[in-house]
Amino acid sequence: MPKTTQRKKKCAICGETSSQPYVRLPQRHGSPDLDTRPPADVRFTIDTWVQTCPSCGYCFLDIAKRAPEAESTIRSEAYLKQLESQEFSKLANHFLCWSAIEENAGNFSGSGWACIHAAWICDDAADFKKLYGNVSGSKMGDRDEGAAASLCRLKAIRLLKTAREEGQGFGAQPGAEEALMADLLRRISRFGSAATMVQCGLDLNPTGVIDTVLHYEKELAARGDTDVHTISEAIKWKAEQTGPPEERGKQTTSEAE
Repeated sequence: MPKTTQRKKKCAICGETSSQPYVRLPQRHGSPDLDTRPPADVRFTIDTWVQTCPSCGYCFLDIAKRAPEAESTIRSEAYLKQLESQEFSKLANHFLCWSAIEENAGNFSGSGWACIHAAWICDDAADFKKLYGNVSGSKMGDRDEGAAASLCRLKAIRLLKTAREEGQGFGAQPGAEEALMADLLRRISRFGSAATMVQCGLDLNPTGVIDTVLHYEKELAARGDTDVHTISEAIKWKAEQTGPPEERGKQTTSEAE
């Protein structure tokens, strides 16, 4: 595991200096999930992806930088309630507060991604509970991490829809945005909406991995599958559907006869 260090940061809102975690991201080993969640070696550094001022509660990528409307946002009742919410872990709350900062600044794409990251934290916590239960000292309590993850995804969907309406892209290739949205919808059991989103993506004539992921999402939605799946699974699934080149050749010859 990469070693986390500390860096001194002066909060752009209240001026207080605090130590914030920092880590040099390791090289990825393994496949990301369909929603781009990185493999464990990178994902377990997620506590360094957001900084939080212990004095005023400002949550941002870099608290030394002032986001638009940040002062009024962090003083709002909704922000303060989220910061201390018992529905989510402390780290998930920090990402959701960061999301609020970005949303009020008009960065709906960044706000949506912050919610997706919060969902990943809830996912990992839910997996931990399944494996080990409520380990003494973990402070996880009886919180429903699965429900918390769904709430994060639901909010991310709303924000990313707004981002699209505002012309704020969040996918580099044709169909990439639709693939991400389809996965978010599928994971919260919105299978019909996921299938519709897949078709919107396919209508853009995507290529390569994006095309594969969209077809795989269509298959998963048809099955009513809400589980996490990886891009490598999608590639393997496609290979199994088409078969090796020599087998496809045999099938074609047989059909001709």
